[in-house]
Amino acid sequence: MKKLLLIGGGLALVALAAAFCIVPYMSFAKSEKSQWKEPCLKTARNFVLNDFCDFAEDKELSTTNLSKGSKKLQQFIKDKRAMNSYRCEVVGRKYVLEKAIFEDEKFIDNGDGTYDVTMSVDFSFYDGKEHASVNYPYKVHLVIEEGVPKVLAAMAGDSGASWLIDGAYGNTTDKMDYSWQLPGKKNVPYDLEKSRKELKADHVATPWPGGKEEV
Repeated sequence: MKKLLLIGGGLALVALAAAFCIVPYMSFAKSEKSQWKEPCLKTARNFVLNDFCDFAEDKELSTTNLSKGSKKLQQFIKDKRAMNSYRCEVVGRKYVLEKAIFEDEKFIDNGDGTYDVTMSVDFSFYDGKEHASVNYPYKVHLVIEEGVPKVLAAMAGDSGASWLIDGAYGNTTDKMDYSWQLPGKKNVPYDLEKSRKELKADHVATPWPGGKEEV
């Protein structure tokens, strides 16, 4: 009986020791994943506000935010800005940002060394002399380069993106697709010149019969 108790006690000690080994490992794994949450959120906010949204100034891209492999994203940003600039030219008004509030931020660990940040941004701005506000969703895909989060791809549901890509406007973040921007992908889902023509046609469309638009 004593022998059985000794054996049983030995097994209990082994199980207890194993539990102590597992707990620190699980804690380490959890902390390793979550250590990128705040850095990724910070980078995503900075990227959306200064590079990606409709209110980003028409200047050089912020290379501190972008991954070395983000060539398609960089072209997408330039084309979004081109559409917004053309819209201003066609309607004769310019957007001037007053403030931006980040909402519904989510950090997603993809499990392959990449991370996604989704968010909606509430913009208050002036459209010419008129004050207005909109809320747009964004999805940002990040990789870690030299110990720093960098943006590899991104998608938006804002005005600039919707003029380029059918269905972009009104999309929820879970339906946003940035995969075409990833390395190795070839198809770009829009034609810039075609989009410019459609934008112009929409803003100079023939009035409703009677010379006034219906309300």
